[in-house]
Parts: sequence; structure tokens; C-alpha cells
Amino acid sequence: SDWSEPVHYYYDITNPVVDITSHVQDAVLSGTVTFTGEITENHLANYNLALYPDGANVWDFSQRVWQENVTNPPAPVGNITTISHDFDTTSLADGYYLLRLAARDKAGNRDPLANSGTGVSIEVIRVLIDNTKPESTITTFNLPDEGEVQTPTFDGLIAGTATDADPSSGLQKILLEIHYSNFEATQS
Repeated sequence: SDWSEPVHYYYDITNPVVDITSHVQDAVLSGTVTFTGEITENHLANYNLALYPDGANVWDFSQRVWQENVTNPPAPVGNITTISHDFDTTSLADGYYLLRLAARDKAGNRDPLANSGTGVSIEVIRVLIDNTKPESTITTFNLPDEGEVQTPTFDGLIAGTATDADPSSGLQKILLEIHYSNFEATQS
């Protein structure tokens, strides 16, 4: 026969859709964290997960402070590729950063708004890295004299301060525990 074997092509004009699933806008991160996401695309070619200083141009790759550039991603389950990468936040200074996930398919599709930072093939969220523990100091601690009989209510004074070097992360909880030994209750 004069005919060659048929060649099959897949016509693809659809952009990959990315979603950062592990964190939300302004999430506070410390220690080792796992960044996860999903990319909806049948023919994924590559993706890039990166951190930039807050305010950086996320299309200027020289400004990245960390990245995972995957050029041979795992096969999708259905049409979704799940990604997961660990990162030790203690390698960076405390402060705000931009977490960026971007993808491109084998046909070269990605958002036409490539430098705008918006669209379905790129997601950018701001996160706060805070590895500095708050400090607390008890400034006044007046207890009754030893041996003085007390009622079940506490008549002493405890005062102190709690501060966080990074005011943007905020203190979430202050816990004061009093452990009193040799407490004797009397009834009259």
C-alpha cells in the first residue's frame, strides 16, 4: 500500500490550572513546612514552586530565594497532578514572602497574561515566616508571706509583659500557670 501508518495528535489549547492547597493568604509558617498543590492538566510538562521576598516581581527568577523546578512531573491521577515539597523556613529571615506555583503543559500553554501574576496557570499567595519565639518576663511577683493563712482566693499580685519581635505575627496566647505546693484548706 502507498499509505503510511496514521499519526495521532492531541490538540491542546487549554491552560493548566494550579491551586496551592497547603496554605492560605497570610498563613504563618515556622520550622519545616510542606507545600502542597494540585495542577489540573492531562499533559503537564513542568511546574515551578518558588518563594520570593514580599513585593518582588514573581516573573524575575533572579529574585527567588527558594524553588522547586520540576521538569518531569509525575503522571496525573485522572487529570490532576498532586505536588508536595518540604521546605525549612529557618533558612530565611523572618518576614513576608510570596509563594508562587506556576505550570505549563506540553503544548506550551500557560496564561497569556504571563507577566501579570494572575490567571489559572499561576497562583501567588503571601505567607509570613516567623521562627522567632515571643519573649515573656514576670516583672512583679508578690505572694503572701510564708506561713500566712490564705483564703481560697489568691491575694497576691503577678504582673509581666509578653512581646514578639515580629509584631505582624501577633501573640496568640499567654499562659500563666501557678503550681502551689503544701496548700492546706481549713473549714470553720
